[in-house]
Amino acid sequence: TAGGLAEGAKAGDVVIAIGAHTDSAMNQHMCPGINFSATASWSLLSAAAAFAGNDPRVKVGPVVSRDAFYGNEPEQVKLLAELGTLGVEMEAAALYGLAAKHHKEALAVLTISDHLFDPSQDMSPEERETNFQKSLGIAVAAALS
Repeated sequence: TAGGLAEGAKAGDVVIAIGAHTDSAMNQHMCPGINFSATASWSLLSAAAAFAGNDPRVKVGPVVSRDAFYGNEPEQVKLLAELGTLGVEMEAAALYGLAAKHHKEALAVLTISDHLFDPSQDMSPEERETNFQKSLGIAVAAALS
């Protein structure tokens, strides 16, 4: 799951993460002196986007992987949203970095469960248990492509 950031990302939307910004040191050791870009595998990303088609509830764009989900600098969170960052989560950057290091493929397909700037959108506990079929279907379709 992810917390929504950008204005167009709503609770219940699916995010196919093309890349992941991060405040983690996880990828800083990939290539010392370089800000490593943690990105999805093209084959999985393109297959997932093709399967989703023109579904307006599916967004393709960047996310941010944070070491701490809550308590981050509000101005920084606002700037990330203004830069088009769709959501915040905690694993995609490390997943993409490790996949690159080991010459594997990786893709994060996330459902937005709440929104950092609009708590009225937050899913109920019951919705969190039942509203993830679309993201799982997209991920499975990409993996089997």
